Amino acid sequence: MGVIMGTLQLQEKSQQEAALFRGLSFAKQRIHLRFANNTDVLQSIGRDYVGARESEKLKDNAIIQAENLLQSNHEIAQIIWINEASQRQWRIPPDNLKTEWFNKANNAGVINQALKKTLELSAATNSPAFSQFISLEVPRDELISKEIRNVFWQTVPQISGNEIKGMVAVLYTTQGLLGMIPGELKGQYRFTLITDDDKVLAISSDRNTPKRAFSNQTSLDIGVLSPNLSLRIDTYPPATNLTFRMLIGVVLGLSAFVIWSLWSALKQMQVRQEAEANLRAETNFRSAMENSTPVGIRAHDMNRTITYVNPAFCEMTGWSADELIGLSPPFPFWPEGQKTELTEKMNQALKLALNQGKKTWSRGLNSPPQRLDHSNSHLYFTTD
Repeated sequence: MGVIMGTLQLQEKSQQEAALFRGLSFAKQRIHLRFANNTDVLQSIGRDYVGARESEKLKDNAIIQAENLLQSNHEIAQIIWINEASQRQWRIPPDNLKTEWFNKANNAGVINQALKKTLELSAATNSPAFSQFISLEVPRDELISKEIRNVFWQTVPQISGNEIKGMVAVLYTTQGLLGMIPGELKGQYRFTLITDDDKVLAISSDRNTPKRAFSNQTSLDIGVLSPNLSLRIDTYPPATNLTFRMLIGVVLGLSAFVIWSLWSALKQMQVRQEAEANLRAETNFRSAMENSTPVGIRAHDMNRTITYVNPAFCEMTGWSADELIGLSPPFPFWPEGQKTELTEKMNQALKLALNQGKKTWSRGLNSPPQRLDHSNSHLYFTTD
């Protein structure tokens, strides 16, 4: 039973770990694909804006693309266009609840400083770059506190003729990254974004996980010049697995039945051994009594054939047991003048045995045997 239970638990553990790995791999792939797609769209917006030159209509079309990207991607909090002179030409959204906190004095300085360093990194490498993670000061009782508490920049340069004509700067929220993961998957597992020093940047749910929860973790490379980030997955307490519990119940029931069957068989064997021992003792006692008694004993079956004689009877008749067993009346040890009479008495005794349905014991039904050396007393009985 222990082996079966252990095997079932190991199998369940393996299945949960495999499902956990698949869920983590899927979530990681979704985030990678979203960032790759966003980078492509941002480069397209930059090309269209730079290519518009003096055409206000084309520039407006590029800005509309940026607005659509912002609306369809909740992980993006802000998009800014910075021209080749490092001047901010437009920003979307212009103002909202999020940007109000970005513009506050205690947050604006770290945000702008991080953007400046990221722009310099992009200009030096002529490629998209990411800033380090920025922790903003937002009271926890604010509705958007969890959403904008940790942010980071991505800058995508627009290069033309080996010269940077401008850059698109995007401010991402780390909590928004977890929004890229399907809700169905987040309903089954808890996802957490953490840094190298185990600082939690975002978490998909405040729901606690069990002490023995299964977990897995993988590095999340959102870009070539991106800060180190890890995605962790944890299991929630599993729902009641009725099928598994029923299987355990069946196993326990079968185990109990096997144990009961073995105990019952052992008990029956003990009873049988006791009965056999009693029978052997009784048989030995009877044999000892029959062999030691001076009374002659013989037994007949219902066909009047001798089936047993004791030593005393053999000694009385002078015949051996082998000679007597199998004989039928009239017996040679009967007196010649009484054989007919004795045969008739034996037949009457047999009829009486049949009528009463039990063993019939008779004493003194026979006359003394022909060769008599000791007592003339003997006993015979019939058996079925």
